[in-house]
Amino acid sequence: MFNSRTCQLLIGAGARQLVGLKTISVRNLGLASRCLQLVVHFIPRVQSHFEAALPAKNHTMLKHFDKIVKDYDDHIEEICNKLVSIAENSLEGLLAKYEVKAPMPSQCFRSVCKQLAKLHEALIGVLPQEQVRDLFVRMNNSFKRLLRQRLVVLGVASDGGPQHGLVTSDLTFYAGSFATLQGLEDLAPSMDDVWQR
Repeated sequence: MFNSRTCQLLIGAGARQLVGLKTISVRNLGLASRCLQLVVHFIPRVQSHFEAALPAKNHTMLKHFDKIVKDYDDHIEEICNKLVSIAENSLEGLLAKYEVKAPMPSQCFRSVCKQLAKLHEALIGVLPQEQVRDLFVRMNNSFKRLLRQRLVVLGVASDGGPQHGLVTSDLTFYAGSFATLQGLEDLAPSMDDVWQR
């Protein structure tokens, strides 16, 4: 019931109508994921209790615990996908306006880094650090894919020319922005893979 209701209210955005939330925040999603993880953490203990308390002939009922854990894990993954999707949509909107021209770092890359820092701030106190890192690895991969597409549209290549130099400057700024984010200090050591091969 808890898993189903959480899914309806957050992933299905039912909380917007039910309690009048204007939006479901990244922090709301992070907290929901953490609550679901807490339940998953305790399910084996509940299962062990019933294994000891039930007669052996009723142990077939315990197989339902595995399904419950799978449902919770699927929902946790769905929340992670939603968080990455939120970041991806924001990054895509920002990169759609990206132009390769001075001054550097560009306003686009400043906005990208600011947006990622806000996401990090919303999640770092809620989710375990390794989960935040995993999310940001996925966000970084999305960013590189979206930037690669934008560079193709703009006709900018890794040719050592002036535009290549400007993009490299932006990429250095982007990679450096992770140095101040807890647990992400070494997230983007090399950005060479943004260039179309």
